[in-house]
Amino acid sequence: MAHVKKQPTVRSRYTRPAHPEAPLTSGGEESKKIRLRHPGYADSDNILISLVALDDGGLHHETARVACAVLADFRWNGYLSLTTTGEPIEEGPDDILTEGNYYFHVPDLPKYDVVANFGSCIFPHGRLPPSWLSPSLRLPNAIDQPRETSCNNVVLTRDVSCRVTNATLCTQGAHLLPKSEESWYTKNSMFQYSAWEEKGTPDDPRNVILLRSDAHTLFNAKRFLIVPKRDKWLTHVLYGKPQDELAQSFHNIHLQPLTDISVEFLFARFVWTIHALSTFTLSGGKRALLVLKAGETQRQRIEVTGMQYKTELTARSKTASRTPSPNKRRRDDTGIEAAMSQDFDDQERGRPRKRRMSSETASTVSLEEYEQYASVFISLANSDEEEIGCNVTTTQGPF
Repeated sequence: MAHVKKQPTVRSRYTRPAHPEAPLTSGGEESKKIRLRHPGYADSDNILISLVALDDGGLHHETARVACAVLADFRWNGYLSLTTTGEPIEEGPDDILTEGNYYFHVPDLPKYDVVANFGSCIFPHGRLPPSWLSPSLRLPNAIDQPRETSCNNVVLTRDVSCRVTNATLCTQGAHLLPKSEESWYTKNSMFQYSAWEEKGTPDDPRNVILLRSDAHTLFNAKRFLIVPKRDKWLTHVLYGKPQDELAQSFHNIHLQPLTDISVEFLFARFVWTIHALSTFTLSGGKRALLVLKAGETQRQRIEVTGMQYKTELTARSKTASRTPSPNKRRRDDTGIEAAMSQDFDDQERGRPRKRRMSSETASTVSLEEYEQYASVFISLANSDEEEIGCNVTTTQGPF
C-alpha cells in the first residue's frame, strides 16, 4: 500500500475578538456617558459619577441607582429623576436609561452628605441592596473542597476555569476586595464573611475568583465590575465605546457559576470601584462630605470646595503615601499630626488597626481643623493599588 503523505491543516486567522453572540450596538451614538447628579447643588458642579452607555446607547437602571446610593452612604431608598425636584423615573430596575442626565434623590434629604472616598465607607453589614439579595443570585457553598493548603490551591480546585471567559490557560486568582485594603477589611470586620475567619486577611478563598490573566488585569484596572442584572451575575464594562474590543468581549457576560464566594466581597468590590470613579470631590463649589480619619472610629462631616479638597487633601495624600523615613520627617510634628502620622505608618507597614467600627456621630469641623490631619487620608491615593498579577502563568498566579 502506497504511503499517504499528509500536510498540516492551515486554519484561518482569528477575526477580531468578540463574544460569539450578537455584537453590542451603540444606539446611534459612538460614545456617550450618562451623568448622575446630586440635586442639592448647581449643575456646574454636582456630578456624582459618570458611567458609559454601552447598552444600545443607555445604562442599566439598577446599576446606576445603586452606584449613587453607595456614594450617598448606602441610602437604598434613593431614586433617580430627570429633574432636581421631579418624581422617580418610570423605568424598572432592569430597564435601560437613555437620557444624558439623571438626579439621585434621597427622600427628605435634598442636600444629603456624600462619602468622600472608599476609606471613609462603613460597610453596611446585614443591609445590602435588595437587588443583590434575590434568591436566584444565591451562591452555593463548595462541596468536597481540598483540605486547607493555600488560598491559591483552593481557588484553582474550586473554579477550574476563568469565571468570565471559561478559559483554563493563563488563569490567576483575582481578589474581590483588594489585598491592599487589608486595613479597611480589619476596621470593618470583614473577616466574618471569610472562610478562614481566624486569619483575618483578604487573602481568603471567599474573596478570590479565578480569571484569565487579561481579564484579571482589566478587573484590577477597574475596567469592569460584577453586578446583578436580570437575576444573574453579569460583567459590566466601565470604559470605552460599544464597538471597542473591551465592550464587545466583556460587557454583560453571564459569569460561569460562582461557588463559595461571599456576596459581601462582591459588593465591597463594587463599592471600591465606584468610589474610584466618582468625581464629586474634584470640582466646583463647597459640598458636604463624610470623612473617616485614619485610625479613628467616627467620621467627620466637613464642607470644602472641590479645589480645596483637591489641593489640600489629594496632594498631601499622594505625598504621604510614600511614607518618608523617620529621619526625613519634619521634626516639629507634634500633637494631632504626629499621632496620626503614626496611624498612617502602621497601615502602610502592614500592621492593620484592630479597632472595630462603631456607629458614627457626624460632626462639622472647619476647613482649618480638617487640614491639620488631611495628609493621612491615604485611601484616595492608594485606592487603586492592588497586586496586578499580570505575569502569564498556565495554572496559577499571584494572590
